Amino acid sequence: MVSKIINWFILDKYKKDPDTYRSVRITVSVILSTMLFSTSFMLQSLYMHFTAGIYAMIFNALGFLILPFLFKAGLSCKATAHLYIFIGTVGVLICVFFTGGSSSHILFWMIVLPCIVLMISDLKSGLIWTAVSITSIIILYLMKFYGYKFPDFFDTISANNYLIKKLSDTVGLVLIMFLITTVFEQQKKYMLEKLDQKNKIIEAEKEKSEQLLLNILPADISLELKETGKTKAYSYEIATVMFADFVNFTLIGEKLSPEELVYAIGEYFEAFDNIIENNGIEKIKTVGDAYICAAGLPIPTTDNAVVMIHVAQCFINAVEELKIKRLTAGKEVFNIRIGINTGPLVAGVVGIKKFAYDIWGDTVNTAARMQEKGLPNRINISGSTYALVKNEFDCEYRGKIEAKNKGQIDMYFIEGPTCLS
Repeated sequence: MVSKIINWFILDKYKKDPDTYRSVRITVSVILSTMLFSTSFMLQSLYMHFTAGIYAMIFNALGFLILPFLFKAGLSCKATAHLYIFIGTVGVLICVFFTGGSSSHILFWMIVLPCIVLMISDLKSGLIWTAVSITSIIILYLMKFYGYKFPDFFDTISANNYLIKKLSDTVGLVLIMFLITTVFEQQKKYMLEKLDQKNKIIEAEKEKSEQLLLNILPADISLELKETGKTKAYSYEIATVMFADFVNFTLIGEKLSPEELVYAIGEYFEAFDNIIENNGIEKIKTVGDAYICAAGLPIPTTDNAVVMIHVAQCFINAVEELKIKRLTAGKEVFNIRIGINTGPLVAGVVGIKKFAYDIWGDTVNTAARMQEKGLPNRINISGSTYALVKNEFDCEYRGKIEAKNKGQIDMYFIEGPTCLS
């Protein structure tokens, strides 16, 4: 019920932003609470025949009652806060003036008012009304210093009534201070939770960006880039490069729509990605229908040629599995040619925009020629790779075969395939 009343005074424009809505709810709640407190003080004044207090609290209660309606009618948050404190200050000063001035125990309410401003407005408003409170207190003390005799209603009532009045004011002051402290504590908790949420979002975005970076660069190169802001090229004495290319890609592609073609390539490349990730192979790039990867970098290894043959065998197994799946679904299928070569190369990041990790050297070019001279779903390797894997795999010597810009090159087929991973 109370929440509905508070919400009724809040315009829809303040409900769109959670922070603004929370702040406005506090403002309306404080105004309505103070209106009830002023009404209570008015009834006390009526009971004790404290005329100045009756009029002051009627002024306060009516002012605090009208204020939420003005706010609902379009009065700004800041103007509402200033009017609230103005009404409260006037009411308190009237009561202070007629209860002994600078010696009145009601004067302590002038300390509370600036604190309430901070609850419902900003620091600047708090400073303004702090200055008003201090100035008012100084004026009251100066008046007493220069001999002004303030009327004191409490001198005209019984000691018991005075104690009751002082008790109720003290309890009210404690309750108000508790309310202020609670609101500040809740606000602090809310802001800390919000900060924690933002930090989690930042961490999640950071993790996402790091994962995106790892999709582009090897982990070691990514770390180097983050720590130094740049990377350098590295030479590798022995690394193994594999080129995998779809057979008759152009002819098959003409039978498919662009969407179907992209989906088909994605299906094959996704299978290849999973294979190399499981075997610690570095994906270099895809160029059209060509898939290029390398073993033995960025961390050098001695068994990179053997590992790459295993990966190539898994590629062929994946192609065969996809063939069954796609034929069953009535879709076009692809075969691949695989070429592998081992030797020295250079690897590193090129460019500053849309940068990429790449490899260079004759080893790379020869691997491409191995693929060009291969056969569908066969693994064609060079003599340098054969020398490293001949004791691990059955190989078929194909003889010296002419390769573009390379002349006669020894080539071998790996017998199989058998995927061991």
